[in-house]
Amino acid sequence: KPTDVNVNIGEPAKLQCQISASPAPTIVWLKDGQPLKPSDNVTPHTEPD
Repeated sequence: KPTDVNVNIGEPAKLQCQISASPAPTIVWLKDGQPLKPSDNVTPHTEPD
């Protein structure tokens, strides 16, 4: 179940989820209702099972 994450300004946050599905779904992380997009401050990472 999704949970909120609170982080102090300037501190890193690590968002994790574990999904088992075929085909693999697209994961979208939101901040204030808007999708987080890859940037200098946002780095998505996927690890195999």
